[in-house]
Amino acid sequence: MKTAIWHEQPQDTTEGSVETGILIEPIFRWDPQQLGTRPAVYVKRNGMRIERYGINDGLQTGLGVDAAGELKINEGEQHFVGVLGSHTLFCIGRAGAETEILAGEVFREIQHFAPVLRRDLKLKKLAVTEVTEPQQLEEHDQHFAVAVVLGWAYFEKWRLVPQAPWLKGFNIGAKPAGETNEAWLGIKN
Repeated sequence: MKTAIWHEQPQDTTEGSVETGILIEPIFRWDPQQLGTRPAVYVKRNGMRIERYGINDGLQTGLGVDAAGELKINEGEQHFVGVLGSHTLFCIGRAGAETEILAGEVFREIQHFAPVLRRDLKLKKLAVTEVTEPQQLEEHDQHFAVAVVLGWAYFEKWRLVPQAPWLKGFNIGAKPAGETNEAWLGIKN
């Protein structure tokens, strides 16, 4: 695995080809012919679900009390939901042990940097939830895969602020003959 570390400048190998380290790609770029001899990590986003916390996703909060003792509130309707999801990182190697080592490194890096990732990505939760056992790939029987599942959660918050007064009513009728549109609509020039 030490030869597969990410390099700033890839090194030349004895065969004359360039060593490019660990291949990291989204799952939709999966190509079994691309695997070759280097390990790979393919990233797949799994489904997301919404967790509801209030009636109509509403949130009733106060911002303290003003000088007159009245409760201060934000203008508009505040809403929020929890968004939960996960990503699966498929660690692929030519041997079962190589794949286990790669999956272990991916697990430890995510586990160790989770507090920084949580802060920078503004997540409420981020953790490895599962590391599967090695499986032989069906498409490429000379390779093994281990899935590292990463779960995450964040809050989606928004506020609806009225930009104009509510429409109180309107009339529907035919325009009298000979009247201009402007006059009928009450528009003054």
